[in-house]
Amino acid sequence: MTRWATSVRILHWITVLVLLVQLVVVFGLQGPGIAMLIWMPWHISLGFSLLILLFLRLATRAVTFAGNVGSGNVATAMQALLYLVMMAATLSGWFAFRSAALMPTPLVFGLFRLRPVRLTFDAPWTALHKAFVWL
Repeated sequence: MTRWATSVRILHWITVLVLLVQLVVVFGLQGPGIAMLIWMPWHISLGFSLLILLFLRLATRAVTFAGNVGSGNVATAMQALLYLVMMAATLSGWFAFRSAALMPTPLVFGLFRLRPVRLTFDAPWTALHKAFVWL
């Protein structure tokens, strides 16, 4: 049996842990308006962490033997689709973010501001974000 490289396994389980914490945070966002002020900085910070982890995972897989995920092209295509959906979920969340009128842009882990992205085209980013997350 072929094993995944240690670096790939470590990044995988860190990603799983961050996703589980993100689930807890999302349930916190469902509360009254003040909950948004408390939980949104965490949601943004964890989403940013997931984006960084995704790039690290892709870079690691490019230079490291990742193991045998299954049989042939279908398994490879499914894994590529999973990476694309994770990328789309994190980026659409960033594109959807708009600060409330009196709310400052949250700090990512209290260190720096992740400014909202203003794209030249408009899209239903919040709906897309939710759809990618559920997918």
